[in-house]
Amino acid sequence: MKKLVGLSFVLILTFLFSLFTLSSVRADELEQIQKQIDDLEKQLELSQNATTPLESQVKSLEGQLEAISARLSAIQKDLAESEKDLDYQREILAKTVRSFYIRSFVDIPLLTLFASGDASETLKLIAFQAQTSKQDRTVIKEISEKIAKLADDKKRLASAQAQINKQSQFLKGEIASAKSFQSELEGKISALTARQQEILAEKSGTFQTTVGDVPLADDPNSRPDYSPGFSPAFAAFSFGAPHFKGMSQYGAFGRAKAGQNYEQILRAYYGEGVEIKDHNPDVQITVEGYGTYSLEEYAKRIYEMPGSWGDEGGMEALKAQAVAARSYALARGGSICATESCQVFKPSPKGGNWEEAVNQTRGKVVYANGAPFSTWYASTSGGYL
Repeated sequence: MKKLVGLSFVLILTFLFSLFTLSSVRADELEQIQKQIDDLEKQLELSQNATTPLESQVKSLEGQLEAISARLSAIQKDLAESEKDLDYQREILAKTVRSFYIRSFVDIPLLTLFASGDASETLKLIAFQAQTSKQDRTVIKEISEKIAKLADDKKRLASAQAQINKQSQFLKGEIASAKSFQSELEGKISALTARQQEILAEKSGTFQTTVGDVPLADDPNSRPDYSPGFSPAFAAFSFGAPHFKGMSQYGAFGRAKAGQNYEQILRAYYGEGVEIKDHNPDVQITVEGYGTYSLEEYAKRIYEMPGSWGDEGGMEALKAQAVAARSYALARGGSICATESCQVFKPSPKGGNWEEAVNQTRGKVVYANGAPFSTWYASTSGGYL
């Protein structure tokens, strides 16, 4: 019997050693993945910071283009109105030129003086002819200058419009390239985050669940005072289904009963550096096997925390869970499974206190580094030997 116990003890130690070795390997991979994620997020932040002033510049250029277009429209209208009078103005111009040309040969002051018997009238006539000639020259000059100026303004503004439009198109191309690069980075971050989740799932025995879908254990073999019938002996137990990451649902329940609000609860588990911000409640979430729902309709169908907690002083815990559920779905890119591998979704709204918690936190999401945070959670994070 002693040999059997000793052999069992050796086998258990060997098993635990292999687990610890595997855990160490996984920890190294997790650390490498986290470094890659941090590096990609830094690149993403730098790219976004560089893109922002370009977008502002494009907006300014578009404003200039609008002003130029408005001015061109006004000039075009002025030219159109001038075109209506053009025939009349040409007629005046032709008559004026003809009259001036004739007078330049006919209206000779000395000839007029000899042809007239009244010197006073002759001088008046000469003065009138001189004034008329001056007015004719003024009309010719004004008409010519007006048409030339309008044509020049139109040409100059059209050139400026073409230059600004070219610059705007160039900047838009640069922004599009930057956005494409940012999308590529976000895709890599999502892929690495998914790998993180796979490793964490493996660390927790490929099993994840929450208080909303599994009853409390009532196996007497899990009691601390249980005797297996032989000695020496030891056992390892875990409360709930922990993956040692994120929010403890029972812990959130306790914090709510102690008077903490949902924002305090979320920051207690995800860090003071996170932000709780409004997100578009109409953004679409695709649920595998069930179709697409708005963010709020999706949240109403999450079954991860007992609604009865709201009647036991845990309403703020339900609110924290609602915010975490939204954030988790958005962090996965808006496409998510419906099982405990992601978070439990059912086609019918849960209703009751849960729906009230969803409504009272409408659109609220946990953000970190400018993006929805992957808000992991589990029933507990505890155990004992």
